[in-house]
Amino acid sequence: MAHLFPTQIRRFCRCNSTFVLANLLAAALVWSAYNNGYMKDIQENFFERRDYDSEEKNASATGWIDPPHRGPPTVGQACTPPPYFIQESLPDISNADKSMKPPLKDFSSYKFGTNFEKAIPNEQFIFHNKLPKSGSSTMNNILSMLGQKNRFNYRKLFPHDLNSIQFGAEHLTSEKPLVNFVKNNITSWPFVLLKHHLPMDFEKYNIQQPTYINVIRDPADWFQSHYYFERFGWTRKEDDRGSFHGSEEDKQRTVDQCVEQENAQCMEPITWKYIEFFCGNKEDCSSRSGEDEITKQAMMKAMHNVEHNFFAVGVLEQFDDTLKLFEKMLPRIFTGATEVYHSDRIAQKRAATKTVGAVPMNNATRAFFASGPLRYEYQLYAFTRQLFNERLRRSGIESIAKPYGVPPVN
Repeated sequence: MAHLFPTQIRRFCRCNSTFVLANLLAAALVWSAYNNGYMKDIQENFFERRDYDSEEKNASATGWIDPPHRGPPTVGQACTPPPYFIQESLPDISNADKSMKPPLKDFSSYKFGTNFEKAIPNEQFIFHNKLPKSGSSTMNNILSMLGQKNRFNYRKLFPHDLNSIQFGAEHLTSEKPLVNFVKNNITSWPFVLLKHHLPMDFEKYNIQQPTYINVIRDPADWFQSHYYFERFGWTRKEDDRGSFHGSEEDKQRTVDQCVEQENAQCMEPITWKYIEFFCGNKEDCSSRSGEDEITKQAMMKAMHNVEHNFFAVGVLEQFDDTLKLFEKMLPRIFTGATEVYHSDRIAQKRAATKTVGAVPMNNATRAFFASGPLRYEYQLYAFTRQLFNERLRRSGIESIAKPYGVPPVN
């Protein structure tokens, strides 16, 4: 039978010559398109690489996004990082009133390079890579309700939702488990993802870069929330989740006492990640290294990303303003967010997720953090908050938040 096989092929080709020629021609065209780089232009599904032909896309291709064959922006381009003087001019709080909150760096003379008219980069995939202890539980409850109301696909991911734990990977930085989840589980769009994760380049995995958003928080309050949550957990579950390892004396120590006693947990370097959530997922964003120059450069990159690569970054201390801005900038997702936030249902959930046992630090301790272990976090916070309020102004949204430093009414 083997010797008959070539004869059968010839007979098939004679009887189906038109079919064979058509397929050979199609194969030749596909091969030519592939060799000339046109194949990606005919991909019509979501998982494809964007091109970077426009200047706007070129600008977005910096920061944590590192497409192949593209170097960093040259000096003078609109997408260059903030001037070097920013990182060298930390606010002098040596003579500040220790009964008041430490002053923030003033960026009023800085001309933001943000494109305030920029369209939503990716309307189908929104990624809130949430900074921990910055209102993400409340945001989760809001998005859960809005997903049903506004008919979008919403998912909050926990570490156990992915395989990163199984393979011993760090859930804040591991990329492939997250990529596999998006590719294998998301079947309807638009899709909104909420997860603690450092910003990353999805495009190297052939997924269009999502629209990044986040919410930042006063660094001292952020530290305080971490500190007591590790010890006492939430109201709805009064335990420490097994995350605190120390004596009962250590557990009961307040933040003020921690600073007064120069306990290692309140000294530099602070181990919880803050700058990284805006800087990126690469080694040069490792602000926990304890090396001052590395932390400064990570802060600079984070400022650059907030200015150019994040679509919007809200401020927890101005949460009502944040939701109004998100409604304006991302109406498909956030329409009705303010109303939902002030509903009885969200109020009940907020009460259940408050950290218990927290003893507010005094302003002298705040000043210590602002001039010491959290000095670069404070500078990033000041930069981001002033950019946020500039967005509010340009969007015609009047802020209802109290100015920074004004204590809340009890």
